[in-house]
Amino acid sequence: MGERERVKGASFIRTCVLVEAMVARGQVSREALVVQLSSDALMLLDQKIEPSLWYPIRAVDELSRLLVDVDGECDPTYMRGLGVGTLETLLQRDTFRSFIEGAMRHGSEGATLLQLAGLIYDFGGWQFEGDDLTDFRVIMIDAEPLPELATHTVAGFIEALVAHCTGRAIRVEASRPEPDRVIWMAKLA
Repeated sequence: MGERERVKGASFIRTCVLVEAMVARGQVSREALVVQLSSDALMLLDQKIEPSLWYPIRAVDELSRLLVDVDGECDPTYMRGLGVGTLETLLQRDTFRSFIEGAMRHGSEGATLLQLAGLIYDFGGWQFEGDDLTDFRVIMIDAEPLPELATHTVAGFIEALVAHCTGRAIRVEASRPEPDRVIWMAKLA
């Protein structure tokens, strides 16, 4: 895994905000962050994250792990909540909101999910299997760089996106049958 695996800033702005809030509440000290985090992860906290720029996913994973260790108790539901927050962040940006709305009007629902995945992650290949957004699978190949915590974040993002676009509630379960393959299976809730 090299530094080529990157993720868009919009996908983890909320993570940075939550880590900064933990520091402000005294749950973790700035000194502890310096000891625990890499320089790349610290830079994410020290700069303004631009939603449309690329950032190293390993540094983002460090922040996610810190959140889970201090605040989330390794609960996949916590990470799903970050996925919901990612969609909320994207919908605040005119470019992403317009993209989602336009893609849903003019393309298949599955194609919209895959296009969004390609906009957020600059690695891996994506496949959609299913007829609509009520019973489907999203498969990521060459997925080894995707951190395990991020599989739950993606599941929450997919659930929130489907609810936003269709008004339907679904439940998405993530599995990694092989190190380089992740499958998100969705069914109506």
